[in-house]
Amino acid sequence: MKAQQLFNSNEFYLDEKVINRINIEKIKKVEIIDISVHKLYKSLDKRIVPLFDTPIYKYIVNKNKKDATDKYNEYLNNNSRTDENHNIAEYDKLINDFSNYDIKEGIIVVDNYNIMIDGTHRASILLSKTKKNEKIKVLKIYYKGIHLKTIIKLILCKIKYLFIREV
Repeated sequence: MKAQQLFNSNEFYLDEKVINRINIEKIKKVEIIDISVHKLYKSLDKRIVPLFDTPIYKYIVNKNKKDATDKYNEYLNNNSRTDENHNIAEYDKLINDFSNYDIKEGIIVVDNYNIMIDGTHRASILLSKTKKNEKIKVLKIYYKGIHLKTIIKLILCKIKYLFIREV
């Protein structure tokens, strides 16, 4: 099945750049689910962290602090996200202009383990504005097979944050 067919929907919008990053051959199923934004994770520097511990989210909540800005810029540089859409000025604009999350304008995408594939900036903004158990719609991509390395990283992440109070 071609990527365009799999993600061609009137229900949501998915950018072509995102579609091209997804390994279509390994997909078992795709569905739109409701999930608490507080249960999303991000893969950073070969480890998995809760969304609330990413430089993307911390930039919002510590916006006036130089350290948060430096860490956000470091994240952009380390992840080759230095195009015209990924910089502090554009992120500030997105933060200020973001009024509601509409999946027809761009859906947040996660994998089997709720690890972000796309939409981390939007999810971080939502995390800063939502109540703990408030749910959002995301596109969940279930890949075939068991991903033992990912499962181990996720378990280590959950153990690390077990005693840390979430946002």
